[in-house]
Amino acid sequence: MVTLAVLSLSKQQPMFSTDSDILTSGEIGTFYRSNGDAYGANLSTTAANEQLSLTYKGSFAQADNYKAGGDFKSYTETGNAGKTLAKDEVGSTAYESKNQSVDVAYKNGNHLLQGTYLWQNVPKELYPNQRMDMLDNQLDRINLRYKSELNWGQLEAQAYHEDVDHYMNFGEDKQFLYGNAKGMPMYTSSETIGANLKGIIDLTNQGTLNIGAEYQDYTLDDTWAASGDGMMSPNDFQNINNGQRQRIGIYGEWEKDISSDWSTQLGARYENVRTSADEVHGYQIDGQNNMTNQVRDSANFNASDRRTTDNNFDITALARYDIDSQKNLALGLSHKERTPSLYERYTWSTWKMAAIMNNTVGDGNGYFGDPNLRPEKSNTLSATLDWRGADDSWGVKATPYYSNLTTMSMPYSGTPWQTQQLALKQRINIMCCAIPTKMLRYMA
Repeated sequence: MVTLAVLSLSKQQPMFSTDSDILTSGEIGTFYRSNGDAYGANLSTTAANEQLSLTYKGSFAQADNYKAGGDFKSYTETGNAGKTLAKDEVGSTAYESKNQSVDVAYKNGNHLLQGTYLWQNVPKELYPNQRMDMLDNQLDRINLRYKSELNWGQLEAQAYHEDVDHYMNFGEDKQFLYGNAKGMPMYTSSETIGANLKGIIDLTNQGTLNIGAEYQDYTLDDTWAASGDGMMSPNDFQNINNGQRQRIGIYGEWEKDISSDWSTQLGARYENVRTSADEVHGYQIDGQNNMTNQVRDSANFNASDRRTTDNNFDITALARYDIDSQKNLALGLSHKERTPSLYERYTWSTWKMAAIMNNTVGDGNGYFGDPNLRPEKSNTLSATLDWRGADDSWGVKATPYYSNLTTMSMPYSGTPWQTQQLALKQRINIMCCAIPTKMLRYMA
């Protein structure tokens, strides 16, 4: 089953005392929602002096399945024998999560050093639009950050490490037994190591220059344990074996107010992204029952070139004109390139059940990867007119835009490997108007 985690490294500012007294603060909260019997609580506490700050935060939340506004199905049976759901109950929407973090910060003049440890455990998060449910997820993250105010501007540095252990199977609202196979257990583990360096340089009358460099190394193993003595046996299914994605990037962004009415922003980024994966095998290997083409598909995948290097470029230009105190016009142009994920490149089985498990979009279809997938590229031109009342009591924002997207799509399960392994090159042109949206902004 596809498991994608988002690594969030938000910069929470620590609290310090403004005098020699010890600063203490705390917050406690709770909530309850009758629909789904959802409830949770949160706690945070801080103790700090002028140089040292200590903060603890903890929270938990859980809920049963929620109910719709009325009956939306004509049956109460589920795929799990003996388990029924009310006709207005939305199955597989229950969840439970626990979070704790400890933050230590030290400040000396214009220098700040901060370290954060985050622990997260999600014993259950069910998915109504996927075949599988998350039945355990353990995350441990360490994040170190340094920030300094210097004569020429600001300097920021960051280093982080994250481990995730993840377990998927069929939850209580889905069929669990398939003959003597007890579900379809899937175990995923990942490690992420990264570092960032950023400088904000004040160019005085020439604006502000933001420059930086980033490094990230991501490793992923996704293994489906053997279950029963049927087609999900006798070996473990290696969905992704030692998948690696290494990214090195540099970027720059220049902002300048040309006049009191005009401001501009130009940004560029270069990334070198290297991906790879080791050889795999399915539940069946040579000489065993192979009704699902796992031997053929794994042999084709293992014979392919599974190491790829991409050189991606992003460019963004933005100009803003203040027509008057109530109206402004912004024009944006951007070119973006994105390397495929490990799941888009290195899932390999055309077996329909495996392909459905590798669905990343919840549309009910089955997909598998292609090591030859190239980065997708997009070009977007947009304009935004923002018009607001003098007292800001009303406002109208319109953003017409044109977007051209060239992408390599993941193959769809259902035809032989030979006709699917070459992904289809797609060019999509999109024109739209009067959709309120955030204007293009280069994100470092």
